[in-house]
Amino acid sequence: MSNVNDWQDVQEKPESNTTGNSTEAINHVPGAISSPREPFVFASCNLKYSAARLVKLIHHAESMSQPFHVICVQDPPRELPFRRRGPYYLWYEAIREVTEQDNPNIYPVVVPPAMQKRVAFFVLKTIELTDWDVTTYGTNSDLVATLRLETPPGEIVAFHNVYNRNNTLNIDQLFDEIGSGPKAQFLVDDFNLHHPS
Repeated sequence: MSNVNDWQDVQEKPESNTTGNSTEAINHVPGAISSPREPFVFASCNLKYSAARLVKLIHHAESMSQPFHVICVQDPPRELPFRRRGPYYLWYEAIREVTEQDNPNIYPVVVPPAMQKRVAFFVLKTIELTDWDVTTYGTNSDLVATLRLETPPGEIVAFHNVYNRNNTLNIDQLFDEIGSGPKAQFLVDDFNLHHPS
């Protein structure tokens, strides 16, 4: 179940719905990037399933004079759909519908939790929703997602976000799937391919 939403926090807005595309309440500023000369800034961050890291990441992004346009996240915490995310849209995918009962800040023990896929994206709200989309891939769909973003000159840039949890990523399939993408592609990842020594 893909989600793009921008509500702040279940505790702040308990009536908010976290399921489906909750984009009807989103106000965005036209013009993805103000000019082709403006530098495009993106980041990749493994949150290591930590809510504290998520809070620090958003706080840092908000304090920047020019915030990241895109943040590619690996290993997001259960709190991801329920945390304030500043000037960003959030894309994530869960294996079932996410409800308020999944919020570990309100309901600490949930059996079973709504497990999210292992990657997510934050996209700056100055980038229109119609200028980007996210896809996932076959057997790697829990571990890989691609954000395709249309830039002002009309070119497509792809961000392939990968988290190789427990070495379950099919790397050959990954490269087969992303190999026919646009000319501008970035592979951001935590492959967890540690040398055995």
